[in-house]
Amino acid sequence: MHIFERFHNLAGGKPISEALEGGLILVALITIASAIPAVWSHNTDLVREQAIQLAFAALGTALCMVERSYSRPAKDAEPAQAVVATPQAGTSFTPWR
Repeated sequence: MHIFERFHNLAGGKPISEALEGGLILVALITIASAIPAVWSHNTDLVREQAIQLAFAALGTALCMVERSYSRPAKDAEPAQAVVATPQAGTSFTPWR
């Protein structure tokens, strides 16, 4: 999913970080689902492998969420108002009177 999104970005599209975050969440869920049988069978080697993969996926997901939260504008910030210079009445033609 992330690879296709990056190809879209190379073609001139806007990068979508939610695609990477969604992929990492899927990886974390699949890792948890595959670690459950290893826990039930008391196989520590498989649990250790799954824990490392889960830690990397969780770290990547957390970094994506932090990046997304920093890229959003603050809600408390007031929008900048544009200052437009308008001509004095009668000095130029204005069709909407």
